[in-house]
Formats: sequence, C-alpha cells, structure tokens
Amino acid sequence: MVEWQEHKADDGRTYYYNADTLESRWDKPEELLTPQEKALARISWKEYETDDGRKYWNHEETSESVWDMPDEYKAALEATEESERDYQSKFNNHSKESTPVPAQEPQQQEPLQAQQKPMRWEQSPEEIFNQVLEDAGVDYTWTWDSAMRKVISSPDYDVVWDAKKRKDLFERFVDRKRQEARLVATQTHAKRKENFIDLLKATSQVKPYSRWKTTKPLIETNPAYLAFEDEADDGFDEYVTSLRTEERKREQKERTDVMDFIRQYMKGLDLEVFLRWEDLQGILKKDPSLKQDPRIKKLNKLDLLTVFEQCIKENEDSFFEQRRKDKAALKTKERKNREAFVSLIDSLVADGKITPKTRWMDIYPDIKDEAGFVNIVGQPGSTPLDLFWDVVEKLAKDLRIKRDILMDILEEQRFQVTDSTAYDDFRDLLRRDVRSHGIGDDVIILLHQKLQARYVDKTVEDRHQEERRQRRRIDALRSAIKHLEDPVVTVTDTWEDVRERVVNTTEFKALDSEKAARQAFDKHVGRLREKDEGHDRAREHRHSSRA
Repeated sequence: MVEWQEHKADDGRTYYYNADTLESRWDKPEELLTPQEKALARISWKEYETDDGRKYWNHEETSESVWDMPDEYKAALEATEESERDYQSKFNNHSKESTPVPAQEPQQQEPLQAQQKPMRWEQSPEEIFNQVLEDAGVDYTWTWDSAMRKVISSPDYDVVWDAKKRKDLFERFVDRKRQEARLVATQTHAKRKENFIDLLKATSQVKPYSRWKTTKPLIETNPAYLAFEDEADDGFDEYVTSLRTEERKREQKERTDVMDFIRQYMKGLDLEVFLRWEDLQGILKKDPSLKQDPRIKKLNKLDLLTVFEQCIKENEDSFFEQRRKDKAALKTKERKNREAFVSLIDSLVADGKITPKTRWMDIYPDIKDEAGFVNIVGQPGSTPLDLFWDVVEKLAKDLRIKRDILMDILEEQRFQVTDSTAYDDFRDLLRRDVRSHGIGDDVIILLHQKLQARYVDKTVEDRHQEERRQRRRIDALRSAIKHLEDPVVTVTDTWEDVRERVVNTTEFKALDSEKAARQAFDKHVGRLREKDEGHDRAREHRHSSRA
C-alpha cells in the first residue's frame, strides 16, 4: 500500500512525501483526499484566501471570482457532510494505531523528484508548467497535441498532475501569446504609420489640396514609405484630410475672432433695442477705422447681419429681463403694501375698533393718514375697502359660529331671554358650559343685547297682531249689528236694546270684553249718524239750489 505523509518545508509550505516510492509533490495526492475534497475537485469552483485572510471563490473555466460561496460549491459540501464525518473518525483511529514515518529533512534525504531536478520552492506548479511551455518555444500557432509532443519529455511536465488543468494552462498560455503578438503587431503598425506621417510632414510640397498620384513620386524611395507601402494611399488621404480640417479650423477661428471684434464694436455703440439694420449700416460706413481694418474684409454682409442680430437679441433679452425685474419688484412692493394695510386693520381689530358691525366710515378718520393706508391707495389689485370688508366678513363669520354655539347651549337649557333678563345671569348660565370657555365676553354681550331686542320686537309685534285681530272681531260684530232685521238698528237705539239681540252670536262671543262689544255698537251708530247728516246736507243743498 502506498503511504503518503504530510511534511513542512523550511519556508512553512506543505508538501507530501511517499516513503515507498521516494516521490514528493506539492499538491495533495488523491489517496489522501477526503470525500469532501474529492467532491470539490470535480467542480470548477475553487476556494482561495486573500492576503488579509478573506476567502473568495474562483471559477477555473470562466475566471469569475465571487465573495459569497457559490451554490454548486455549497451543494458539494452538503452532499459529502456525512461521509466526511465517517472518514474523519476512521482517519483519527488509524492515526492512533499506525506509527508515523519520520520526516526526512531535505538536506539529508531528498525526494526522488528532487534528486532529478531541484524543487522550485519559490514557484507554484502553474508557474513551473508555464515556464516549460516557454522553454519549448510554444507560441499562439501551436496546437495542444504539438505542444504535448514537445514538452512531455520535460522533467517538470507532471508538476501539474491533472491533465485537464494542464490543458487549461496551455490554452491560457496560448491566449496570452496571441495577445502579445497582436499587441506587437499593433505597435509595429502604429510606428510605421507614424514614420510615414512624419515623412509627409517633412515634404514641403504636400499641401491640403495635394493628390496622391502627384505626391507618391516624391517619397516612393524613402524607407518610411516602403515600410508602409500597402497602406500608404490611405495614410496619405488621412493626413491630407487632417490638413484640410486644420485649415478650416484656422479659417473658422480667424472668422470667429473678426466676428468677436465686430460684436465688441457694436456693443460699444450701445445699440437701441429697436434699431434697424439699415441704420446700423449707415453707422458702420461712417467709421473710417473699420474701412482701413483688413480683418473686416474677411466678413460679408451676412456675417455682419448675424452679429447685428445677436447683439440686438442680447439687448432685447437684457431689456425684457430688466422689465421683468421691475415688474417683479413692483409686485413685491404692492404685496408688501397690502400686507402692511392688513396689519393695520388687524391692529384695529385687536383694539376692538373693528367689529362685525363696523362700517368703513367708522374707521376711515383713524387710518386716513397712516402710511399703511396711504401706500396702498391707487395701486392695482385689492383696494383698502376690499381688504376691510374681507376682515369684517371674517369677523362676522367667526361671530356667527360662536353665536351658534351659545344658542345651542341656550336651547339645550331651554332658557328664554326677556327684556328683564339680567346680563350677569345670562353670562353665568353660558359659562357653566365648557363650550363657551373659548368665547369672549364681547360676543356674549352682543348676543344678550340681540336676544333682548328680538324679544322686545316680538312683544310689540304680538301686541300689534292682537290689536289687528281685535279690530277684525269688532268689525265682525258691527257687521252683525248692521244686518239685524225686524227691526233694524237705528241711531235712536241704545246699547242695552241691541245687546240682548246679539249676545248669543258668534261675533259677540269672540270678543274678550263688554267694552269691545260696546265699541262695535258705537261704531255702527256713528256711521248711521254720519249717513243721516249726509242726507240732510244733500237736501239742504238741493233746496238752496232751487231758491
């Protein structure tokens, strides 16, 4: 049975030594792998640690690295958890029973591989295998089979014992070589192109308008051209295009500088916002300095018109911006004036000079000379009168709300206010209810006065109503007396004579006193006398007319 044992090198690294075959190796032999290690060896995710001890996992095929344990790696650990515990139990028992083989110091007895070739303690197996490929001259054109035929005889060939891993290292090595070759080719091409461009720059006959067929004879013997001959025409076109671009940029800059000069000149004229183009042309023609300036000749009328429009546009923007600021400042001033007047009105409310019943003429004498009133007069928007009525309406609304609360209290208490109700009794009744605690005495006073006035008005109205009803009942009895027959009532009749005839009538019973019934009789008799007197006057008038 092959016996592998774990040892530590002088630098602290772990290696494995087989006392039977005298073989030593860096990676753990398969015979020593636990069930868990075998399961992890079959997946592509491998666990590593950073210098600060933090673990991470790297995928060998995709080169992806993650900080969190991959699901595939975690599943492999969980699947072998039970078998790993059994293995560790058996391994511990075996370790107690078996006698370990003494470790051999490398200086006294080297492993077999170390006798063939010294161990490279400073390199990893991957680095050693890459060096084998490098020493064999492998480049990106080699295949795996051709490379293996070349390096299989190397003593370090099996430093990486896994064949799949050796092939992965080879593919990475070839990719790196391919990238290096591509980089060298790119750098060589760039250098040749740079030399060719330098050649064109050094040739004075090459201008922005030059053509390749006239330029080629001038440089075709130059080594820089010969090294870049296959792409020389494209390189020439690119160079000439850059010359044309630079020339256009230079011309554009000169034109821009002249237009900036004209723009500054026009700004110095302090142009009016509504100045016309024709008027500006007359100003420019009268300036002798512009006629003598050679830069002006590079501009046409369209350029001048463009600059003029830009200047006028800037002036217009500045003009309208200033108007906007002035309007905003005016609105701010008007708003502050309104706020100052409202503050003035609020102070009068606090002093009790404005109530829901206050009229404008009541407070006008007090505020007519106040700055808060003087400043707002004449400005657009809400007038002082509007703001005053807003406050009065607000007070009236507030008063109605408080009055309704007090009326609810009176209604719940079934309290009736009369003209004799004392204010103190009225106030005490309301104050006993918590709903009135936030209501001032001024509101209670107004309500007391209003309810008393209402009661007096109602009393007077009721008296008038009763008087009207009494008059109607008296008239009804008078009418009944008038329509008495057999005999009819005459002016010679007395109340005692007539009373017996009407005492049982509905009209007589409707009256509440004998005095009222007597008034109905007297009224009827009075009208009879007036009628008789009228007849007498008529007869006298007729007799006097005949005479």
